[in-house]
Amino acid sequence: MADPGAGTPAADGQGSWESALLPLNLSSITIAWAKLHIQKHAAESILQEKGFIVNIFAPLLTTVLPHARKSWRAVDKKVRAALDATRAARAASAAQAALAATPQVGADAAAEDDELGDDEVELEARRECNDAALDVLNLGGAADESDEDDEGGHAERAIENLGEEVQRQHFYYKRELDDLEPDELRAQLELRGKATQGTKADLVERLWVMVQEEEKVEEGGDQSVKMNLHRLKQLLLHLMLRWDGKTLGWKGGASVRSLIVEQLEDDADLQAAFYASCARRSVVGVAWSGEVAVAAACDRSSFFANFWRFFEVEVRLATVPYQSWVEGDLLRFLEALPSITLQVCAAPKPLIRKYMLLNMERLLHYKDKHPDVLKFISRNCKRLDEEDVELTNALLGRFCHARQVADIDTYIHVSGLLGGLHQLTAELDARAFNRKPQASEHVRLRDLYSTPSWKESNAVLDNWILDTALRAAAGDAQLDAAWERDDRFKRALDNMPIWEGQLESWLKTKRRREAAPGPGPAPAPG
Repeated sequence: MADPGAGTPAADGQGSWESALLPLNLSSITIAWAKLHIQKHAAESILQEKGFIVNIFAPLLTTVLPHARKSWRAVDKKVRAALDATRAARAASAAQAALAATPQVGADAAAEDDELGDDEVELEARRECNDAALDVLNLGGAADESDEDDEGGHAERAIENLGEEVQRQHFYYKRELDDLEPDELRAQLELRGKATQGTKADLVERLWVMVQEEEKVEEGGDQSVKMNLHRLKQLLLHLMLRWDGKTLGWKGGASVRSLIVEQLEDDADLQAAFYASCARRSVVGVAWSGEVAVAAACDRSSFFANFWRFFEVEVRLATVPYQSWVEGDLLRFLEALPSITLQVCAAPKPLIRKYMLLNMERLLHYKDKHPDVLKFISRNCKRLDEEDVELTNALLGRFCHARQVADIDTYIHVSGLLGGLHQLTAELDARAFNRKPQASEHVRLRDLYSTPSWKESNAVLDNWILDTALRAAAGDAQLDAAWERDDRFKRALDNMPIWEGQLESWLKTKRRREAAPGPGPAPAPG
């Protein structure tokens, strides 16, 4: 991946992005948060969570709100196979640990360990665990002819990657591999179970294939699952509208959440089980209420805990702060940014993690050093929406030739035309065609979902959410077995020190490259 702005400036110093950026003083520039892109990453982090895919998105989009049924059935099948492989790998690891605990077997293993060495034993154990998972997944790319140890051509990384040894490095650009010595490349390939023969160019290509695969799958997430962003945002907004839209004051909103809480509060069996648990733990003085009933249901059922977290936390974080932003209230977004950061970082997106951590760092910096910046951004949040910039960029393309290489002069020229063209279009719409101004998207969608044509779909969706939640809360063993208890926010928080270290290492590398001597700027004209 090439560095941004790595091109050569124009000979006359004009018409290039580099020459336009030279006069800027970056120390005086405020970096605002990108609403559209942060919401995109938050929504995709939900979509790509394996548990959400098989237990919510697949049944929702194949039976409740049908959309691309064939594709979602294939996705469901693929992700279930991946989850089964992960469970098989964990079971194999547990069995191996139990076997090692047997005295005679443990002594034999210890003797082998003395012969092989600690590093070799740990690497061999990891490879065996990986092979068990990969035989089920069959995820790798084409077989490497020079790799004699890679049976079946599997080039996929370990599914369980959170406990890697320190020597294993993470790479995000191919140029990072070019900077390594051949011995370093061979060491990284050996840690990944790949062949180490060949020239440096061969080693770089082989390792780059592995690096690209590593970015796609991590524990809990699958980056290969995609969905049209516009459709995904609409779906999450619709779910939130039915889940708690009435409480939020959204037009046409329902409150399935309240129905679930009421029924759980009236559940005598759940109440009896809760107070029995309190007695065993010597807990007294807890009054029974709706929220306590929800907590008791979460303790009873792993499926219900995950299902409740999906709607109450995940979907709420991916919709409500951004709805408030476009209505002129930035406070909800700022309050939710720490949770949104964990939400996005939990997804298998290494580069986006850095972006979100930097966004969080800017918020803390402005809070401590520049509160006036926060006030300015908050007062102008409706105008600081890069969605308008994206729409403008889409319009710019209509006025450029298909084969034209657009430079900054092209953008300046076309941007000057857009204001007049927009005003002319608005006048024609109002006078010639008698069109009313269009409402913003979130208002339009709320109006749409409250129309009579959506009444039946809304009823089906409400009943599915309510029935699934109550069935899980009753302690359905089949549902609990299908969805183990998992808190990806805690998972992200536990791995935050690792990601912070990766970010610091990445920043140091960037600064070192920028400080290295290189070709100077193009000479000034004349």
